[in-house]
Amino acid sequence: RIFKMKVAGWKLVMLALLLPTALSFVGKVRADGSAGDVADVDEDMNDVGDEVDVESLDEEDTEEEEDEEMTLDEDEDDEDLDASQDVEAVAYFIGNEKNEFPAGSEATALILFDNQGTGPFQIRTIEGSFRHPQEFRYFLQNFSIDVANVTVPAGEQTTFVYKFTPSDQFDPRDIGLVININYVDDVESSFRDAVFNDTVFITDPITPVNYMEMVVYSSVSIFAVYYAYTHVFRDSSSSFTPSSSSSKTETGTEGDLSEWLPEDTIGAKKSN
Repeated sequence: RIFKMKVAGWKLVMLALLLPTALSFVGKVRADGSAGDVADVDEDMNDVGDEVDVESLDEEDTEEEEDEEMTLDEDEDDEDLDASQDVEAVAYFIGNEKNEFPAGSEATALILFDNQGTGPFQIRTIEGSFRHPQEFRYFLQNFSIDVANVTVPAGEQTTFVYKFTPSDQFDPRDIGLVININYVDDVESSFRDAVFNDTVFITDPITPVNYMEMVVYSSVSIFAVYYAYTHVFRDSSSSFTPSSSSSKTETGTEGDLSEWLPEDTIGAKKSN
């Protein structure tokens, strides 16, 4: 009986020693398991967020592509517009037969619109632009759009004035100039007529003349010349006195000149 009690006592001692270790191991296992579960949940949430972001980005890209396609379609539609066969339109540059335009200076174009049809046309806008001389699809400078809203009856003509200013940043070079006039007929059919579509030349900027500065410089120059004449040259001329020189009268050669005269002359003088 005593032996059995000793064995039971040792078992209780061993159990008391091993119980804290077992409890700590179980707690660690549970903590690791819960942390793993949380990590899995976070990964799942991130995956869902990534899927949502990708879907939203795909939708935005699709919308942008649709907008770009619509813009391209509109541009293509605008480029597909032609001039009406019943209209004769042309642009002139008065006093500029060589089509040379100084950079930074305003240019004026006169546009003649001749309605040769049987119905009216309404001119909506006039626009111009500089293009690349080798590839007119590339724009280098866009000018302002003039809104006309003028109706031209059948068989009549009208003239429009369109002004534009080349950029002062252009160096002398060849450049393409396009001037378009947009109009519609009585059934709202749209037309576009390139009244000018050719290569022109950009020249150096014109330096403006300041007339006020010219007047000031001229006045200063005249005053300087007058001051120099009255105070410098006149004073120097008045201070100069000519030296008195003794006048000498030449009396000829003194002495007897008879030896140089002929004997007949000497005899005649003596007889007299």
